[in-house]
Amino acid sequence: MDRQKALMMLQQFVLELGIAGIESKTDFRLWAKDNDDLLEELFDYERDVDMPRVSALISPFFHRDLPLVGVNYSQVAHNVLYKCPQGWTTQLRMCRGIVFDRVGELVALPLHKFFNAGENPETTRVPGEPKEVLEKMDGHLGIIFKYAKDFLLTTRGSFYSNTAGFAGEMLKEFVERNKWHEAGVDRLTIMPEVIHPDTQVICDYGFKKNFILIAANDLHTLESLPHEDLLRLGKKLGMPVVKRWPFTSTRQILDQMKDPSVRNREGYVVRYADGRSVKFKFHTYLAEMRARKLSYSYLMLRFMDGRIDEVMRMFPEEILSEAENMLADLKKARKMRRDIKQKRKYLYDLVPPEEFTPYYRTVCRDFLRYTK
Repeated sequence: MDRQKALMMLQQFVLELGIAGIESKTDFRLWAKDNDDLLEELFDYERDVDMPRVSALISPFFHRDLPLVGVNYSQVAHNVLYKCPQGWTTQLRMCRGIVFDRVGELVALPLHKFFNAGENPETTRVPGEPKEVLEKMDGHLGIIFKYAKDFLLTTRGSFYSNTAGFAGEMLKEFVERNKWHEAGVDRLTIMPEVIHPDTQVICDYGFKKNFILIAANDLHTLESLPHEDLLRLGKKLGMPVVKRWPFTSTRQILDQMKDPSVRNREGYVVRYADGRSVKFKFHTYLAEMRARKLSYSYLMLRFMDGRIDEVMRMFPEEILSEAENMLADLKKARKMRRDIKQKRKYLYDLVPPEEFTPYYRTVCRDFLRYTK
C-alpha cells in the first residue's frame, strides 16, 4: 500500500479512537479486545497462526492538555515481527511516533520504520549503488512539529518521556535564538538526534548537549528532504547537520563495517533510489553493544530476579535474536535430566575461556539452585 493510502487508514484509526472516547493506553487495550477485525482492516494486517493480534503491535499515546494523539509500534512488534516480516505493513511502519490531532489531521510525520542490513528480506539484497549515505548518530530521536503557535517535541512513544522533557527545554532555546517562527518551517516535521549525557547508548559524545539534524519530512508531500535541503534548513534552525559520506557502492560500505580500527561510531543510514533506507552498523559498535548488554551471566541474574521478560523486551533489534538463542540455552539447562555436575558443566561450556571466571561460575551455581 502506498503512503498516501496508508495515511488515510491511520487517520481513520485516530477518528475511531475519538468516536470511542479513547484517551489513554488503558482505554485502548480494553477497546481493542472487541475490535480486532476493524484494526486488521485499518492496518492491512493478515494474521498468520504464529503472529500476534494486531492490537498488540500498536501503542497510541496521548497529550494531557492538547487534542493530540501519537501512534507508535509496540515492543511486541519490535520483539516478534523480525520472525514475521510480512506483519510490518505500511501503516505499522509509519507508526514510529506519528502524531495527529483528534480529528485525524496529520501533525507530525517522523521517519518510517526501516531495518538493518540483512535483518529481513527487504534488506538482505540491496542495490549496489547508494543514493545518499549519512552518518548514523547514537542518541535519541527527537520529533519536532508546530501545533497551533508552538513548536513541540516528542520522542517516538511519549510526549512525556525523560528525553522529551529536557529536549523540550533545549528546543525552547533553539526556537527563540534562531527565530523559528519566521523560518517558514511550519509544514515540516524536524527530526534531530538528541545528544545529551542522558541519551548515551554506546557512543560517548562527552558532555555535549545539542541537536544534530538528521532528517525532515514534508507534511504535504510525505517525502524526506534531501541532504542539500537539510543543510539549508540546518542554517535556518541553528542546528548542525548530520554528515554525508561520499560512498559510491554498497560494497565499500560493507567493507568499512568490518574495519577493526573504527571506534565510537555507530554506522550509516543509506538511502537508495528505490525508496529503501537501510542501517549499516560497524562491527566494533555491535561488539561493544553485546559486551555491555548481553551475556549469559546477565541473563541468569535477570532470570533469578524475575525481570527476564522485561529485559528481553528492551534488547535492541540487532541482538534480540542472539539473546533469545542464549536464553534457550539456559532453559535447556533447567530441563536436563542430568545430575547437577553435568548441568553445571553444560553452563560452563557455553562461554569461551576468557569469560570462564570465578564470578561466572558462582552465577551458574546460583542459577541451578534457583531452578531446582
